[in-house]
Amino acid sequence: MRITLPRAIMRAAGIEPGMPLVAYEDDGQIVVEMRPAVLPGAPVAEELFGKPAVVE
Repeated sequence: MRITLPRAIMRAAGIEPGMPLVAYEDDGQIVVEMRPAVLPGAPVAEELFGKPAVVE
């Protein structure tokens, strides 16, 4: 899956093109985080997916 983020948001967050990200739903909102923010055993990883959903 691919998503497009505005360049200004990518710069502000320190996201580079092609960087692996994690996306999940939280209370009706889509949250996109840099992959290192979700560690094995983290609640989002286990409770929502059983494993992180990686956007590449």
